Amino acid sequence: MRGLPRLPRRGVYYEARGEPTQGRAAVAYVVLNRAESGKFPETPCAVVAEGCQFSYRCDGRPETLAVRADRDAAFATAKAVLTGAVTDPTRGALFFHASRIHPGSLENRTRVEIGNHVFYR
Repeated sequence: MRGLPRLPRRGVYYEARGEPTQGRAAVAYVVLNRAESGKFPETPCAVVAEGCQFSYRCDGRPETLAVRADRDAAFATAKAVLTGAVTDPTRGALFFHASRIHPGSLENRTRVEIGNHVFYR
């Protein structure tokens, strides 16, 4: 994957484990969309590392990729997103959360539901 930006595959694993390909791709695209937006850090790795924007970074649990099938799926999805094999199902989303959560701060944004997550532009 030389010449492509590095996408934190762990982020796809932790934030979208168990989701179908489209759900994993949506999370990956939020990271890329943020890096390209000019409103967040400039690289995908820096986007994921910024504060507690991604819940797995601040939940206090060890970061182990314990479920091999989910890890392999997350890594394959990250590669497919970076190579353009999967297009952005969020159409430019910069934010997302689990569908069981209802934050009021995003309600004025365009909403897209994919799998167990809600994405916002």
